[in-house]
Amino acid sequence: MSMIEIICGKCTEIFKEHHSKIRSGLSVNCRTCAQPIVFDSNSEDLNIRKALAAARRFRLQASGEIQTHESAGSADISLQTAS
Repeated sequence: MSMIEIICGKCTEIFKEHHSKIRSGLSVNCRTCAQPIVFDSNSEDLNIRKALAAARRFRLQASGEIQTHESAGSADISLQTAS
């Protein structure tokens, strides 16, 4: 799941973008209406903050800094600490 779902704030179209392109300070254009979507962790747009959090979570999981445990149908994410 390296593709993260993004919802355009203008046309509400849902599209996916690679996690590496979803970082604070970067932007992508909506594939439907060409509206620029600027990723800013302080954005008032909840959809932008959700996409940033999902991309960050994916990168942390991929690097092994967090582990996902699935039990009873829900995901539990815990941080690993170096000892």
